[in-house]
Amino acid sequence: AGDYARLQLSLRPFQLYSICVIIHGDKFTVSVYDRGGVMHGKPWRVYDSELRVRKRFIRVIRRLAVDMTEAQLGRDPTAELSGPNMRDDRPNLYPQYDVCLLGVEESQQKWQTIEAPLWTSYSRVGRGTTVWAVRAEAQDDRNRYILKSAWRHTRRQTESSIYEYLREIGILGQRGITDFVCG
Repeated sequence: AGDYARLQLSLRPFQLYSICVIIHGDKFTVSVYDRGGVMHGKPWRVYDSELRVRKRFIRVIRRLAVDMTEAQLGRDPTAELSGPNMRDDRPNLYPQYDVCLLGVEESQQKWQTIEAPLWTSYSRVGRGTTVWAVRAEAQDDRNRYILKSAWRHTRRQTESSIYEYLREIGILGQRGITDFVCG
């Protein structure tokens, strides 16, 4: 189950964590996998002494299958799946996302992904980096930007602060170094 859950994080864009129900013998455990590791819940019995399914098991399955939102199930709340998109009378074969950077005053606009990611890390642990071609919402494809989505522990320095430092010392904007818009 652990390998499956971590693989899901690698293959699903904007997935921060994955929730799994592991059934082992007559017990079940709810586990949460993220890029930092795994947390296993307390084992609970699936059946009572008369082999009837316990209400706790039914509540857990119902909650996960029906009641929880995509964000509660681990999708990054800053990314929303866009509606079906057509360009030049051909369907977009990869889902589009609208991404809003929370807490970034310079960027109150949404960024829209353009087709499949340019690069995706398929590692089971680590930062889960995905690089997208994006455009600012309501702009055409000529004004493309790069969006890098990566998980990091809250105690680590943000990549945007590194770019801000590079801007302060005059390195950004030179040949071969990307310019930084926001983050």
